Amino acid sequence: MTKLAEVRASANVTNGSAAASDLELSCDVCVIGSGAGGAVTAATLAAAGVDVLIVEEGGYWTNSDFTMREKDVVSKLYQEAMQRATADGAIAILQGRAVGGTTVVNYTTSFRTPEHVVDHWKKKHGVTGFTHADLGPHWDWIEKRLAIHKVSEEEMNLNNRKLFEGFKAMGWQADTLRLRVSAPPLEGRANDAVVQLIARGAGVAPGAVSVVAGARGRDKLVRVAGVTPDALRARLGA
Repeated sequence: MTKLAEVRASANVTNGSAAASDLELSCDVCVIGSGAGGAVTAATLAAAGVDVLIVEEGGYWTNSDFTMREKDVVSKLYQEAMQRATADGAIAILQGRAVGGTTVVNYTTSFRTPEHVVDHWKKKHGVTGFTHADLGPHWDWIEKRLAIHKVSEEEMNLNNRKLFEGFKAMGWQADTLRLRVSAPPLEGRANDAVVQLIARGAGVAPGAVSVVAGARGRDKLVRVAGVTPDALRARLGA
């Protein structure tokens, strides 16, 4: 059983949609939403000894629920089945609806909130008590915890490198993003991470796992030695 499956099956996780009657739960702090903001808030409070309850309207999905088919997952993972938009309908808002919130469906891009946005929060919505500079140490902490790093030029693929070099040649501002990628596709590190992950889930030594095709692409063919196909499916199934 994977770590996520263990957490999902924990007595601390209650599926409200399956409850036969109203639930009465007690806590010190109730956090509404389990996305990037709610999850970090809940984890920080829990680490300080606070009894925290997270309430999430979306489902708790694991890898067995992700079929890679839009017809199967759009209604599960997105608010309003990807139909949510700004008031004027001009911009689609692809907001997640699941345990993990939008972090379940978005890319790993993790940029820091621009200063003008913090100023807008203050002037438009009355969010005060901190400055943009005050957020710096907190970003440092969360970026370290989540293995967020600034992409180096060496990590760029060819098409992005051409764009980057073109912008620079034209005198335009260009920079790389911060990504939550602990093993970038550089010098075989991504493949090594895949091997380690599969070995852990299959309960075998890393030497028993090898990438036999797709070493330079997203789709990979992997061989696991010493385990029957049925046993491997059972170990990696949830």
